[in-house]
Amino acid sequence: MKKAIVAVLLGLVWCTNVFALSQQSAIDQYLSGRKLDSVEGIWGNNYGNINVIAKIGGGYSLIVIQHHIERNGKHVGSLQKGNNNYYYGTNESYYGGSSYPCSFTLKVSVSGNSAVANCTDDRGYKLLLLYSRIWPADLIVYNAKFKTKKDVAKE
Repeated sequence: MKKAIVAVLLGLVWCTNVFALSQQSAIDQYLSGRKLDSVEGIWGNNYGNINVIAKIGGGYSLIVIQHHIERNGKHVGSLQKGNNNYYYGTNESYYGGSSYPCSFTLKVSVSGNSAVANCTDDRGYKLLLLYSRIWPADLIVYNAKFKTKKDVAKE
């Protein structure tokens, strides 16, 4: 019986490691091979969490790479493009070990390397999140690889 329990636990650990979303696998799966919008990339925040933000369908998804509560690979929010560098949507906030849906506003800096998010949950609790771009380190240089002849002619 003990051997069976140990085998199940080892299997769970193996599955978690094999199917974990790493930074590189997130890049390969969601971001590589195309020009990125200003909000897309790998982002770290002031709570030590790391997310990938990627365009999926008509909007943007926030997916966990590393989080102090949530599991790796979990979709934790959705955003839609607003005016200029503003994005609006929903996210999950955490307080006292519980998760609460929150109204999420994200403003990406003009340089594209930082962002500020305000999150207000349904209880009125407000949270300020400061994001720094981890990948690509320079969005303009990264996107230059995908310029078309039309883009060059416009410039």
